[in-house]
Amino acid sequence: MSALAAEGARVGTPDPRLVSTWSTMARVLEHRALQYRRTFRASIFSSFGIPVLFLTAMGVGLGGYVDQSADAALHGLTYLQFLAPGLLAATVMQTGSFEATFPILGGLQWNKIFHAMFATEDQKEGMDAFVAKRKAQFKHR
Repeated sequence: MSALAAEGARVGTPDPRLVSTWSTMARVLEHRALQYRRTFRASIFSSFGIPVLFLTAMGVGLGGYVDQSADAALHGLTYLQFLAPGLLAATVMQTGSFEATFPILGGLQWNKIFHAMFATEDQKEGMDAFVAKRKAQFKHR
């Protein structure tokens, strides 16, 4: 018998010993750490490599043309100095948004881990109790 199923358990019924909040959270964090260990290289490239390439292309390439004609509009700054703070802010927003939403999409679309978490009777009881503003009566199934 698997460590994730109790003796005589039906398929899809989690072991009551594993239903606690802390053990579930630890398993989810372990899953996320293993996932990130496999994909961190792409994350580093998208977080640092792409903005550096964009800054080089726009700041140095296009900036050479802008610096010659729009010195008064930039208030004495070079185009590279003008562009870098906005690019930094946009990169931080994009990276934060991606890191927060992509694991949820992956868990719903491809890995189906959220389906497994929500396929319990206790989840339905918890949602019903929340909507009815009453204390939940969990059965640990």
